[in-house]
Amino acid sequence: MSEINVCGSVCEGCYCLDKICKGCNECEGKIFHAGGNYCPIYDCAVNQMGFKNCGECDKIPCDIWRKTRDPNSVSYTHLTLPTILRV
Repeated sequence: MSEINVCGSVCEGCYCLDKICKGCNECEGKIFHAGGNYCPIYDCAVNQMGFKNCGECDKIPCDIWRKTRDPNSVSYTHLTLPTILRV
């Protein structure tokens, strides 16, 4: 799996992948660390705004993205996110 998730993260290499998580895109945003609920980033971008990913939003990086993402688990930055997701 090397697919870019809604928030710009890539699950490949994550210690949780295939153990306790199938990845954000695979579970349609209902990730294990959100208690089976929607990840706030996924919920905002896909469910509320109708975007494919955060790169389509002019507000990126927003407070939801800053507060929810885990900078220790995957590599991505707000400086490259819109560029990565808009490609």
